[in-house]
Amino acid sequence: DILVKRGAEFDLLEVKAKLWKGPDDSCAPFRGKRGGIASEWKRYLEDVTFQTMVLEELFPEAVVHPYLVLCDKARTTSIDELHSLFTIRRLTIEGSPIDHVDVRFLGDASSLRRDNFLATIPVDREVRDLMPAVRTASDEFAQSVTPELLRIPPPISPSCKSCEYRASRTDPRDGFMDCWGPLGAVEPSILELYKLGAPGGGTREAGRLIESRQTCLLDVDEDALANADGKIGADAQRQRIQVGCARCNIEWVSDRLMAVLDGLQYPLHFIDFETSRLAIPYHSGMHPYGMVAFQWSCHTIREAGGPIEHAAWLNSERVFPNFEFASSLRDAIGGGGSVLTWATHESTTLKEIRAAMDERRHGDDELAAWIDALRAGEDGRIVDMHEITLGHYCHPMMKGSTSIKSVLAAVWSADARVRELFPEYGSGVDSPYAALPDIEIGGRPLRVAEGTEAMRAYQDMMYGAGRLDPDAKRRYAALLSQYCQLDTAAMVMIWDHWRRVAR
Repeated sequence: DILVKRGAEFDLLEVKAKLWKGPDDSCAPFRGKRGGIASEWKRYLEDVTFQTMVLEELFPEAVVHPYLVLCDKARTTSIDELHSLFTIRRLTIEGSPIDHVDVRFLGDASSLRRDNFLATIPVDREVRDLMPAVRTASDEFAQSVTPELLRIPPPISPSCKSCEYRASRTDPRDGFMDCWGPLGAVEPSILELYKLGAPGGGTREAGRLIESRQTCLLDVDEDALANADGKIGADAQRQRIQVGCARCNIEWVSDRLMAVLDGLQYPLHFIDFETSRLAIPYHSGMHPYGMVAFQWSCHTIREAGGPIEHAAWLNSERVFPNFEFASSLRDAIGGGGSVLTWATHESTTLKEIRAAMDERRHGDDELAAWIDALRAGEDGRIVDMHEITLGHYCHPMMKGSTSIKSVLAAVWSADARVRELFPEYGSGVDSPYAALPDIEIGGRPLRVAEGTEAMRAYQDMMYGAGRLDPDAKRRYAALLSQYCQLDTAAMVMIWDHWRRVAR
């Protein structure tokens, strides 16, 4: 990214938007306990190594000093709204399949240099250790494109589950099917196995089947779904439940699900948070990748059989919003009833807000006490519906996933009562998320249907296209609101379905 030439010496600086947590006691922060390159850092260091190799081949007499430039977790910025000093414009170029981005810094560059939050770390030793393997791989790739293009046949394995070369709405090419052929069309697929890739019997069994050209989930030997010592852990138990559901093609509900649901205390509050973390701190006093909580949604049922109420909050001011976020949530859900979430994001967000209150000496003792009580151990009010799913519910249509979108898609398809409860999402779609409408902003139809898209929309609303355009800002707010509201509506739908199938 940056090349500094001093006579016959080069400083090669590779900038990565990755958090640097500081050196450890071993003085080898990029290495594991046994001295090898840590997997967390390997791809970044291979990148620097490849560039160093190219530079040394071009200038064999030169000396190259490679560095990684990373975001330093220990540093903060004193420049308020630093992120807003960078203008980002997306440019559509005729004939180009992708948008280009123009970024400009409007602030005082000297202040930014004095107050920078980056760490520049020499990686000479790591580059030298990786150089032989990188050189060998580079030669192999180069030989595959000249004098003619040759395909390097890759082995198929459980790791193909995360293949990025899948067909999409805009590109029909499918590298996964090129590799797997007819084996990739088998349903249900072995790649749908829960926690595939994690250490354990499931990954070993999947690898064995794929090696023998069997890729159907129904071919799994359930006895093989165990730890190496033969014990059946939580992951293996979940895998067995999934395979059983797939074999019988039926929904599975544990005999304890009703007791879990009966243990909830009214009023029931179903909450979802949207947060953002950027390499460049949003506000003065923030660290790189500091968390900004910018939106919450809450569906509330105050008593058994009662109506469903909705409340929401979205930050639209260019201020540090976290404390107002928590205060407005407290006003909405108060001090009674169960608070239902999906996974741990909401609890973690409140924990970070509470820590920031101490760090920034925010003096609202009542708010601090409320957060502490809400999160208090096993007796706290927060109930994780994802954990309930893992222990008590499975459907073949979930395909091994326990995300809220996968569970909702299964429930929505199987239960007409749920579709009647929320008619605004239509009945002719696979999932309510597919029914979320596009909203045109700046001449482009935009849609938010997952968390990363929500974060980008918020950034555009506050610092990009919507920054100086009230109409665009209003449209971004509508885009964010309809998505976050659906996340909590989805929890109500799933809860409602569970109540009836568990009886």
